[in-house]
Amino acid sequence: MSFSSPNAVGEPVTESEYLAGERQSLERHEYRDGVVVELPGSSRDHSLIVGNIAGLIGREIRNSAHELYCVAMRVRVPHAHVICYPDIVVCVEPECLDEQNDVLLNPTFLCEVMSPRTIEYDCGLKAQAYRTLASLREFLLVEQCQATVEHFVRESQDTWRIRRVEGLAGLISIESLRCTLDVADVYARVRAMQ
Repeated sequence: MSFSSPNAVGEPVTESEYLAGERQSLERHEYRDGVVVELPGSSRDHSLIVGNIAGLIGREIRNSAHELYCVAMRVRVPHAHVICYPDIVVCVEPECLDEQNDVLLNPTFLCEVMSPRTIEYDCGLKAQAYRTLASLREFLLVEQCQATVEHFVRESQDTWRIRRVEGLAGLISIESLRCTLDVADVYARVRAMQ
């Protein structure tokens, strides 16, 4: 299956069909309840923010059992019928969909850096989908164009605490990873913040 013109005939695809095509594709696509959606490319600022966060978290968890993946690890969200590419994924003892080991089933932490093109979906349906993942303990939604981070922390199966940090002076304590991020470090070298 080619994704050069996803769902051109309007026919939904199965997860298996999506994965067969995606594993051969040069571009990245998400699976959203039978619809294949091409992902936009990254900007310099987006790449810097992802790299900054991954570096900060990576240093803190390097001597733990946690594994950190950037940009290319797919995550399956079964209740929402979604397979997506979070910008940063952390888990312990990864469980994958199959022997390809490229679709994670049990993330404990996720991070999305939101561009103007993705912010509506990331804050809406994608954030709702993430909250259905039983293994997920925390996730961040990080705005690319202003120093704003929303930190979601699971308190019970269906209850999440949300903390919004605005400005470069804030700190984000990621309890499940035992690390704290300085917002100024998250946005280091990002042009919009200088």
